[in-house]
Amino acid sequence: MKTISKIVLSLALLLPMIAAAQINVSTSVQQRNAVLEEWTGIHCGYCPTGHAAVQTAIDNNPGRVVALNIHSGGYAVPGAGEPDYRTPEGTIHDAAFPISGYPSSTLNRRTISGSQTYHPANSNSPDKVPAVLAENSEVNIYIDATADMITRVLTVNVEYYYTSNAPNSTNYLNVAILQNNVLGPQSDYSNNTYNPDAWVTFPTVYRHGHVFRGFMTGQWGDPINTTTNGSTGIMSYTQTLPTDINGVTLNIADIEIAAYIGDGFEAAGNVLSGEVVNPYLTGFPTNDEVIYISGEVPIVSECNAGANITLTPNITLKNWGSNPITTATVTYDMNGGTSQVYTFNDVANPINPGQTRTFDLDPISFSALSSNTMNVTVSDPNGVPDVTADNSGTVPFAVNIAAPTNNFVIIELTTDDAADETYIEIRDLNSNLIWSEGNEGVQGNFGTGNSNAPTDPTNPLANNT
Repeated sequence: MKTISKIVLSLALLLPMIAAAQINVSTSVQQRNAVLEEWTGIHCGYCPTGHAAVQTAIDNNPGRVVALNIHSGGYAVPGAGEPDYRTPEGTIHDAAFPISGYPSSTLNRRTISGSQTYHPANSNSPDKVPAVLAENSEVNIYIDATADMITRVLTVNVEYYYTSNAPNSTNYLNVAILQNNVLGPQSDYSNNTYNPDAWVTFPTVYRHGHVFRGFMTGQWGDPINTTTNGSTGIMSYTQTLPTDINGVTLNIADIEIAAYIGDGFEAAGNVLSGEVVNPYLTGFPTNDEVIYISGEVPIVSECNAGANITLTPNITLKNWGSNPITTATVTYDMNGGTSQVYTFNDVANPINPGQTRTFDLDPISFSALSSNTMNVTVSDPNGVPDVTADNSGTVPFAVNIAAPTNNFVIIELTTDDAADETYIEIRDLNSNLIWSEGNEGVQGNFGTGNSNAPTDPTNPLANNT
């Protein structure tokens, strides 16, 4: 469901009505904000470079950069069992711009060095984001957004005010829904150097941000037909959000609302400015509540069943109360063994209402079985009792135990022209020597340089065999 209402006021004739209407948008000349439309895909191994550069632009310029991470094109096609982050609107967007490779992006849809698109890794060069931010904008934008966590109704009001004439007489407002903290796969050709901060668990769980989920406006926006100095208006939208898009959960607490005004229709014309906000969330119970969502234990291998191993698990919690959660208690064990207690404590970066948080627990040691279970209980959000029943869970996981070999181990060794410089041995868990072969005279000697290896008449190894 989408409803649109619009109020247009003329500053010259109706100045008192602006105050009466309680317009929140600034009427002073403000600098332009940067709007980055970035095209990406989960199978694009270079795309983490673009994600990192765009996030750096956001971090370096708080409140001044709007980013839409659009999954589209061949690299966004999911494999079997993989999430599908594509949208119909994103596919249309992809086709409308001159994209020659991925990742690719626009910057306020302006032409830079002869092209409307460029590699987003260059976003922070002087002629890109910094140049846009230094300019004055023709229009200011203010967003008020509210989302009800129970009914899933999202309400967005966008106010605009023109401080100078826009180049064109008709502009277009786009309102987009974005989502952060989307956990899923991502190719990375760098072996985790392109964007290490985004990995929850490399190489399996990547945290995608600013993921485009759809427009509240039409594909190319709703028209603003008066774009002269002093023109102002409010455009309102209401939509009931689905629980998922293409099977990917749409967590309301993780969404952003982006609004930007373009000076031309469809892909033509520059974007004049934009804003992005997190909706104000309603519908929570008044007490503090924390919900256990999931846990993960890394995959390991072990030679012997019953061997003592140490792992670092992680869990994901959700705040379903009305207050930010700064502390919580996590009690966990492996296979019903001795429990450990981990205290989540993050006053500087609390878990806000409706949001989820994934974090590592302390390492835990246990006797490995081929099939294991981590038991988790979460309690005492902000130091008070938790009334929810959704505060515990189990995480089954496997430890790859090597199969018995009936005391036989097959070793294949191919020697070079210097077999007399080779020594090999097998030891047990207690470092007892089980078997060895080769030239014992070079045992532990890794720095012989050009010196000849000590002779060993018992060495049966031959050259090039």
